[in-house]
Amino acid sequence: MATRRARHHVPTDHDYDRAPGAFEAIRAAKPWCGPDLLPEQRHHERPAAYATHTHHLSRLSEARRGVRTSSGLRRLRCARYDRVMSASAPMATIRTSHGEMPTYVATPTGDGPWPGVVVIHDFTGMSHDLRNQADWLAEQGFVAAAPDLYYWGSRLGCLWTIMRDIGAGQGRTFEDIDAVRAWLIQQDTCTDKVGVIGFCMGGGYALALAPGGEYAVASVNYGGCPKDAEQALAATCPIVGSYGKKDSSPMGWRAAKRLDRALTTLGVDHDVKIYPDAGHGFINDHDPADMTPLLRALGAVSRTGYHEPSARDARERIASFFHSKLDT
Repeated sequence: MATRRARHHVPTDHDYDRAPGAFEAIRAAKPWCGPDLLPEQRHHERPAAYATHTHHLSRLSEARRGVRTSSGLRRLRCARYDRVMSASAPMATIRTSHGEMPTYVATPTGDGPWPGVVVIHDFTGMSHDLRNQADWLAEQGFVAAAPDLYYWGSRLGCLWTIMRDIGAGQGRTFEDIDAVRAWLIQQDTCTDKVGVIGFCMGGGYALALAPGGEYAVASVNYGGCPKDAEQALAATCPIVGSYGKKDSSPMGWRAAKRLDRALTTLGVDHDVKIYPDAGHGFINDHDPADMTPLLRALGAVSRTGYHEPSARDARERIASFFHSKLDT
């Protein structure tokens, strides 16, 4: 029987923003958490039958160099992913045209190769939940790569660029995500078929990346839908979408209906479902330590919350749909 694992404190953004050098003091005083499991397995040891392929961050000491914000405070570049990664976390450093991007990689146990999946995070960025999403995909037989799109600057600065890029349909965020796809295909553990999955903001990117032929399948989770969906999604890959009926944001159930109509009209294979008891972000079970005051405020406005029954069903649908498109 699995033993219970203690949950340790993980420093948050407001911990290391308190004063220059505060993060180093916190880090020296607090132990680090190892990788979390699926939501239903949380607080228990990882099953012995499950294993992840381990890559280690290179030149971590260089990443720990401070960068100065506009307010003059010292901010440690690596704090965002240091606070959710143990020394043995399965990480890869993927070189992009803009720098080296830390990426959490989860690989199925057994003999590969397996199809690949690029996992695009929500506003929270690199987090325990993002690793959980990659882990359950690996358990389902996919090599999952989840990049930290906030690797190059402050959260707000990166968010501004990410939202600008998705509005323009081009930019460094698309280039960073494409670097992960290209990296996956080059790995011996991965076949030449890759899907993409995203949540909230990441769901919007998954939808934007669905046309173009680079991905065999896309999973859009409360990621909205453009008003000109029929035009924007022409020649798109198959899409599985999950939305919450209680999500009244522009990313929610109204977008789901628009997406379903567009894909039906276009004759694209799809599975779009609206969960009556779920709100925004219902598949993401975030650790409170990863939630800054800003993220908590945004979550309250958007009525964000994890809903386990809906999340479980959505994961089953996503895995089944992905296998039908990536295993052939």
